[in-house]
Amino acid sequence: MIITLTAAALSCTLSGCAESPLMTEELQSIATQHAEQVFSNAAIYTVTKPHPWAQAMAIKNGKIMYVGSMDGIQPYIGDNTRVHDLKGKMILPGLHDVHIHPLESASNATHFTVSQYDTVAGYQDVLV
Repeated sequence: MIITLTAAALSCTLSGCAESPLMTEELQSIATQHAEQVFSNAAIYTVTKPHPWAQAMAIKNGKIMYVGSMDGIQPYIGDNTRVHDLKGKMILPGLHDVHIHPLESASNATHFTVSQYDTVAGYQDVLV
């Protein structure tokens, strides 16, 4: 699901709020552009001390360009912006590994090899 993958990309280091005095010149120049997608009316956990919670997020070209308040998101919304009203649903930062092998991992965790022993009795002697 594109919304889930996009929301999962929320970086732990981004606070990016327009109200934040830490907003860089680069972010300020991006603020004049419209986002491709906006997630609004959300509970966004940012994992930052100054602003641990936000209500809106703007994304353009696969990058987060704003995280902050509902008031601050308005300049990012243009005629072609897709706005997703999350109705209070939560967005958490995270990493998503799309190439995992859970069955093999579990299997490898329960098996081991001690190649120098070639009989069951040899293994039993080592384990006991």
